[in-house]
Amino acid sequence: MFDFLIYALGIFRYSMLLHKEDGPWSIIDWFRYKIGIEVSSWNEISSNGDVLVKESREGDGFLAELINCPYCLSLWFAVLAAIGYYFEISLIKLFFLPGALATIPYFLLLMEDWLE
Repeated sequence: MFDFLIYALGIFRYSMLLHKEDGPWSIIDWFRYKIGIEVSSWNEISSNGDVLVKESREGDGFLAELINCPYCLSLWFAVLAAIGYYFEISLIKLFFLPGALATIPYFLLLMEDWLE
């Protein structure tokens, strides 16, 4: 059960990292740029006056399409996790462990916002 939780949280974290975040020192953003993903953003005003930041990501090629789809990306991470789980490969579990630990503060912040 504990292994499943590590894999699940790691899959979520790494999928969101590659899909949405810039990463430390913008290395993930640089990687997306190198594989051909162009990001454009603009501001829109909602009906209640809030400023909404909208974003568009476009790119050609297998990797660009994979990273632009967080659900597809999480499926490939899940395949890696399933192989690691089935064959009890500790190196794969070690890969997912930092992602799982990094997900915990994310969920704590969500709970804090929800409780307020």
